[in-house]
Amino acid sequence: MNLNKFFKSRYTILCVFLAIYFFILMMSPFVVDYSADCKAKNYDVKVSIIVPVYNTEKYLPSALDSLINQTLKDIEIICVNDGSKDNSLEILNEYKEKDSRIKVISQPNSGVCVARNTGIENSKGEYIAFFDSDDLMVPYAYEKAYDDAIKYNVDIVNMQMTNFIDGEEIDINSFVYDNSKVKRIGRMKHQNPFYIFPDSGYVTTKLYKRSLINDNNFRFKAGVTNYEDGLFNFFVLTKTATVAHDGNVFYCYRTNRPGSAVTNFNINKIMKSGLAVANELVTNSEKFDFRKSNEWIVAKCLDINYNHIVKDAENTPEIQKEYAKEFLKIVNDNYVKKYNYKYPNWIYEQIEDIKKIAY
Repeated sequence: MNLNKFFKSRYTILCVFLAIYFFILMMSPFVVDYSADCKAKNYDVKVSIIVPVYNTEKYLPSALDSLINQTLKDIEIICVNDGSKDNSLEILNEYKEKDSRIKVISQPNSGVCVARNTGIENSKGEYIAFFDSDDLMVPYAYEKAYDDAIKYNVDIVNMQMTNFIDGEEIDINSFVYDNSKVKRIGRMKHQNPFYIFPDSGYVTTKLYKRSLINDNNFRFKAGVTNYEDGLFNFFVLTKTATVAHDGNVFYCYRTNRPGSAVTNFNINKIMKSGLAVANELVTNSEKFDFRKSNEWIVAKCLDINYNHIVKDAENTPEIQKEYAKEFLKIVNDNYVKKYNYKYPNWIYEQIEDIKKIAY
């Protein structure tokens, strides 16, 4: 065949052109705009670290040092001064001058929940972490946690914690990272995430994808002074199918600190928080769509409140009776009686114990 004559044929050229045109049309649904995708994921800040600060001048410098010395440099450290009365704000401003990654926001004393919410609303990182201003972070922590999130394509990374007693020294540089201690954990939609995922009680040992929090409008419940971490995670984990669990030590939690919320046992505050958590679980029960969620909700309300009402408050009978009545109104009247569901016997037994106090 004479190739020159072949390609000079207008008819042939038209056919080739049409064939190419229709081939492109057919393939276009499968073409990915990588430039747009990269632009969407090109975060200047990989991790926003949110630090509520209230009267922790003694511990704040070492806490901040452990953050600014992280091996992951693409971070922002959002310090929310929650109406501190000591020199915490002055220390924060000093560190802000040293490191441009530190942001300082001051607000009237409103509690840790509001302070964390302020941090969320001012964050811009791909991921969010929460850190308490009297604790310490191992240098590799946020770099490895971020790597875990990207490698395993998860919205949450669970980080291992170690405790140290206030007044004792801990060498945060002594920990050696072991890649073999990381695993990906998944669940089916009908499975209870709190039985599948480890450690749902702390937010400081988690790395959260910011879009997960903002797209679902997850926030901390203002006014809750105890169990606020668990309450936040109760809702977040229901929207999570997979997490990465990293068994290496990341977070160093200071115990027995004078003046901390954990050290100061205030039964009135604790029971108010316990009832607030119960009310949130019952009011939003439809958001828990896993198997046997009814049973889990009532069991969790009792787990949080039962011992405080029955045992811890027995020296203050008037307060004990008041909270017993309120608990029954929230959990028994508004939930247990409302739904025709058969609970385990121990649940009915504990409710009866609370009834004896209330009436």
